[in-house]
Amino acid sequence: MSGIPQFFNYPWAITEENAARQYRLARGLINWLKLLLIWILVYGEWLTIQAATKQATGPGMLGLIALLLCMLLSTAVYIVAARRAR
Repeated sequence: MSGIPQFFNYPWAITEENAARQYRLARGLINWLKLLLIWILVYGEWLTIQAATKQATGPGMLGLIALLLCMLLSTAVYIVAARRAR
């Protein structure tokens, strides 16, 4: 998916002057979101294993909330950077 950034939906018009920067920013966002999603799934699996083996201790959902906040922060940083690159 990140190999075809010209097919993404962008909040701003893409011109010849800003195309390379907008495409790079969008590919970076997609890559960060993919990485964070992988970590969310790994963390969820780890929580499941901990609960199944009755070794679950402490606030398990806190890590998941932190990863979700990282996703929101990544998206916000992208929006600010893409707006500046118009």
